[in-house]
Amino acid sequence: YPVLAVKDLVLALAQLRQLQSLHLELGGCGLGDPGSAAIARALPGGLRWLHLELCDCEVGEDGCRALAAALPLELQKLHLGLCHCHCGSEGAKAIADALHGMKGIACLRSLHLDFDNAGVGSVGAQALAKALPASLKELHVDLSRCSIGRDGGHAMATSLPKWLSHLHLDFSGCEIGAEASLLLAEGLPPRLVDLYLGLHGCGLGVSGVRGLAAKLPRLAPQLAELNLDFAGCGVGADGVHALAFALLMLSMLGRGLVTLSLGLAGCTIGEQATRALLAALPENLSKLRLSLAGCELEPSVREDVVSPRIKDIERM
Repeated sequence: YPVLAVKDLVLALAQLRQLQSLHLELGGCGLGDPGSAAIARALPGGLRWLHLELCDCEVGEDGCRALAAALPLELQKLHLGLCHCHCGSEGAKAIADALHGMKGIACLRSLHLDFDNAGVGSVGAQALAKALPASLKELHVDLSRCSIGRDGGHAMATSLPKWLSHLHLDFSGCEIGAEASLLLAEGLPPRLVDLYLGLHGCGLGVSGVRGLAAKLPRLAPQLAELNLDFAGCGVGADGVHALAFALLMLSMLGRGLVTLSLGLAGCTIGEQATRALLAALPENLSKLRLSLAGCELEPSVREDVVSPRIKDIERM
């Protein structure tokens, strides 16, 4: 990333001290710790909304510390994109320290942290979990392809703010295990309107999926959008039957799902479970994404998947 361009950007930001909203995309620019620190120091102190995209850069622990130190305490909306950076657990802990400082002010309503493949370990995930402000209404945390392990998964699952309406968690490839998924099911905030759980390859197994499915009906009064990725989780026929029953209960107890996405690719689910799932699809759906790739469907089930009823549903 050209040094002169960083200097120009810093000078420009220094002139815009009245900014209240800033969306800055610098992903893939090769920005390292010195450049990110310079930009952080130039952020206007009166910001209320900040979207800073630094994915695929060379930001490491020092860059994260500089960003954390520069975050305005009265932010209402924060998006930090640090995927494919070199943050590690120390970088995540620095961001967590900044979030701790915002807890007492209780202004932050929306938080989006993207640490996909950023080297965050269990200690970093636990620090982030403890720092989540109770004031949040929207939370997006992407820790996919990080080594957060069972302890990190446990911490995130048991620390979710209770007043969330939108929750997106991506732990794909993190091997959090079935126990963490059960804790996550218990900790789901009751007023969710939008829920996304990316659990691709997390080692949930049948017990983990069944535990999650059993708690979904509690969300029926408000839930409108549901996105569950269980690809490669060893869901099994019992897990799919549990999901089918949960969908039926959501339809009976709530206002009805509008958007549904289910990822079951690579799972061994069988014909009967597939039929049960198809029969449980809410009739009022406007958007459906159903991934059964590699599930070895029987010919009769394949015909059901492309039945006229499903064709009428818009696919995302």
